[in-house]
Amino acid sequence: DREEENQEKVQKAAAVYSFGLRFAYDDDDENDDDDGDDSDDDKGNVNRVIYVPFKYANLQEEIVNNQIWKLSLSNFKHSVVDNANKKAESDHARDVDSSCDAYVSITAEHLMAVILYCNFSRLSYQFSRIFRRIKKGETNTEVVTRHREYARWAQLLKEAVWSFGTDIGDSKISTYYHGIGGELVFTSFVCQFRGPTSLTAQQPVAATFATNNGIVLELQEENPRLRYFNCTWLSCFSNEDERLLIAPDYDDTLPIRMCTIQCMQTAYDYGKFVRAFTLFNWCIRRADDAYGQTTNQDAQIIEKMLNHFDRDNEYENKFDGAEYANALFDEFRNNVQHIYIPMKYAEYYDTVYRLLFVESAHGLVLRYAMLCKLFTNCKKIEIEYNCQTKLDTDVFLMELRDAAKYIKSDTRDELQIEMKNVKCNVDAMKKAEF
Repeated sequence: DREEENQEKVQKAAAVYSFGLRFAYDDDDENDDDDGDDSDDDKGNVNRVIYVPFKYANLQEEIVNNQIWKLSLSNFKHSVVDNANKKAESDHARDVDSSCDAYVSITAEHLMAVILYCNFSRLSYQFSRIFRRIKKGETNTEVVTRHREYARWAQLLKEAVWSFGTDIGDSKISTYYHGIGGELVFTSFVCQFRGPTSLTAQQPVAATFATNNGIVLELQEENPRLRYFNCTWLSCFSNEDERLLIAPDYDDTLPIRMCTIQCMQTAYDYGKFVRAFTLFNWCIRRADDAYGQTTNQDAQIIEKMLNHFDRDNEYENKFDGAEYANALFDEFRNNVQHIYIPMKYAEYYDTVYRLLFVESAHGLVLRYAMLCKLFTNCKKIEIEYNCQTKLDTDVFLMELRDAAKYIKSDTRDELQIEMKNVKCNVDAMKKAEF
């Protein structure tokens, strides 16, 4: 059917970027309370912290003895330890401020962690992989087993960023770039990079990492408390102007905002789609006025997506860049599990909210059937009106009956609907059958 056709079309460009999992570290091997059966990356319980007991006594043992990718002891001592000790005595090191009471100044061990990440490309690649699932169905137990091989390094790198890094709100840089070697899609456009991620202020540098078949993300400040570590004085590749991001294990509310995606092969800029999808996300999930009002262009883009993914509609997006734009929206909609619409923000999202409601003689009724068709993994729809609002019960019940048809036809067992500040015909509701 049409839903299957849409899935076939978007799968061509639907390799999903993983923002990684959250990890915390402990010397106690008995402290890992994960049951090992949660294998949904970037979904469900992704915000839950996975505790990792250390396997090796120190960083040196870890790097020269791990079972993934190791350095020789002589290479580690010469290229990492000696280098870090020299850097620790430099003016750069003395100028690094500590925001942690545990450290007066940055230590040689923290410098080693950054040097390993910046200067050893193959090792760094393997290291980055321990922050995400690398195969479908990989359990937490399997992830922890891999992560333990570099747990000391991971902890030190996080401490380097969060104890000695720079608040993005204090930076003179307004725009950052990140190159990705492939046309990947994203679960969100407000990014929580839980694994180590290299940014640069130079777009051409990011483009070299993206290669001809990849994409470049343009990112800007979302939360001024987000931190990065300036790697330029430690890196062998100072021309890359590298800034290292990695989310802390204690706070998952420090994102960075994606502004646009540039496709290297076609030179197409997807900024207008990223903006519209981000605002739509705010409309139905987060609901505040952080990005200002939606425009007619935003509404037109969202309407095209709603029509394209409507299984009862023959419409198909065929504009320039449609294949990748469709894949971006498809990944977004598949990750929506809870819709929350507070009507107090209706003035900010007026152009898009018009697409989500049926206008009846007694006011607006949410288009539950359309939302059920579009968001097939949604488990709860919540709407909060500004004040006591009379609900058109007949239109509401009709929407629920249509929604029930789609719920029965997909994998959901149930859909919870919650409304606040509404008046309705209780007798009609009690008599309703679905």
